[in-house]
Amino acid sequence: MKSLEEIRADLRFIREYYKLKRTMKRPFEVTDHGDYKSLIARYDTLAKAAPKRQAQVYEGLYLQGKTQKALAQEWEVTEKYIQILNKRLLLFLQSHWD
Repeated sequence: MKSLEEIRADLRFIREYYKLKRTMKRPFEVTDHGDYKSLIARYDTLAKAAPKRQAQVYEGLYLQGKTQKALAQEWEVTEKYIQILNKRLLLFLQSHWD
């Protein structure tokens, strides 16, 4: 089972990957994070299996790269609510990691 710290590190990587992907004009390859394509695919699959709001938090925070504050404003909820959903997402990912 992955630790929460490992999951957080993976999610930071995914966030940066998608941020770079949006800004780069040509394709690029990441060379220092092992088999990153399968890692990202695994997280994407697990996040889609999460409860709806948690899956939406994954999309907003990690794929779109929004901050918790920006996502809270967009959804018209409190930042604390986004933090709670994010923590639940982390726990969901941890509990479903083989």
